[in-house]
Amino acid sequence: MKSKIRRLGLILTALVIVVAAGAGQTSAVRQKATLISDKISIHGHVKAPDGRPLPGVNLTLSSDAGQAAVNLNDSTNSAGFYSIAVDKAHIGKTFQLTPAYPAAPGAPFSPNNRFFGLTANPGPLDFIYQGPLPDLTCSQANIFFEMEGQSRHYYIQVTVLNGINNGQGLACGPFKVRATYEDRTVNPWKMKEAVFPVSGLGMGLTYVEKHISIGLYPPQAFFRLVKVEVDIENAVFELNEGNNVKTFD
Repeated sequence: MKSKIRRLGLILTALVIVVAAGAGQTSAVRQKATLISDKISIHGHVKAPDGRPLPGVNLTLSSDAGQAAVNLNDSTNSAGFYSIAVDKAHIGKTFQLTPAYPAAPGAPFSPNNRFFGLTANPGPLDFIYQGPLPDLTCSQANIFFEMEGQSRHYYIQVTVLNGINNGQGLACGPFKVRATYEDRTVNPWKMKEAVFPVSGLGMGLTYVEKHISIGLYPPQAFFRLVKVEVDIENAVFELNEGNNVKTFD
């Protein structure tokens, strides 16, 4: 009998602990919900002129002169979206929201900034980037050889251009280039690839990779260049993403 009473006491104690823990979790969730409800989201999208989302744009939200200091920021993600949380205590105050593209300091947006009075349910605040962008293309490429004794050392040469459009252009960071060629020294013929990095390219400049080695072969060997693809990892946001592939007949 005493053993049963002891077990019953242990069960009741465990129930009390579980109920208390549940109450604590409920309280924590309630507190978190309260914190979230005390915030207002200032949000929107930043896009390129052709409507593509533009990642990496910095948005700075600040209060106007004479008010309690507020200086918050966020950056657009791959979808061009940003969101800045502001305390509801600032409802009615005037704010300025300013975009900036680090790759092109001082480049214009439409609009260049927004002034608005904070409300409980602000709508999306969108911007269109109006500044320059890089534009990478393969301007030319070919396969050639240099004699080494009685054999030929075959190479691929590729020229990449970062173009200027309507007087505008922008330097870019690192990217990779891939050259695809057909090896006709084997039967059946086989497609092969050569990939090389480019550390960056200034506005309006060209980069020439002169000696991408295919290998040493006898004089009767033959290789055919098929295509060259620029920025194969989409590391650079470009003005025109549709001209990155050059094919060869």
